[in-house]
Amino acid sequence: MFRAAALAAPTSFASAKCRVAIPGAEGLVKDALVQATLDPCVRAIDYRPTVVLSPVTVVPVEAIVLDRDDGRFHLDIVAARPLRTIEDEGLFLIALEQIGLSSLVLSSAEIMQQPRFSSSRAVWRCRNHPVPLSFRLRVLQHLDEVGPTRLGRLLKKLGAEPDGGAAVFAMACSSQVALDLAEHTLGPDTQVVASRR
Repeated sequence: MFRAAALAAPTSFASAKCRVAIPGAEGLVKDALVQATLDPCVRAIDYRPTVVLSPVTVVPVEAIVLDRDDGRFHLDIVAARPLRTIEDEGLFLIALEQIGLSSLVLSSAEIMQQPRFSSSRAVWRCRNHPVPLSFRLRVLQHLDEVGPTRLGRLLKKLGAEPDGGAAVFAMACSSQVALDLAEHTLGPDTQVVASRR
């Protein structure tokens, strides 16, 4: 289902947007990666273990890279920052600049902001829910023809209640649809849109 899932170790993270499995994805890092996966402005998630500055200088960066609509960013989670000396921090910043990354700094409070935090977790729990091809096609056709639709209305239109919500959430986890999780609590009024291809 996910490109990098077969390579994922127990504490690594893989999703439809991951180019490789992201190592060390626990706690807030995992929550941030789930939110990035479900964020329609994130196109891809990657990982850079090192950056070569010169033939004799290889800098360990362990950078989670988000390719977003507005640029490429290093996901900098304050609570998960490794301890570095001043010299190592300087090399780290030079390495990020060399590979064209800005830092996207997220605090614990920003990651745990409601309703996105709880809603993202609820959607992610459905990532392995089976989605019949006929249902997937009906959802995508409806969104193509009608445009953004509230979840409750979509499920009623497709006659997919009560289990259809989990299937739509699984489609969001595989980047086939996008959900508005930032503004309102997950429910019948959640906006569903077709993902950009």
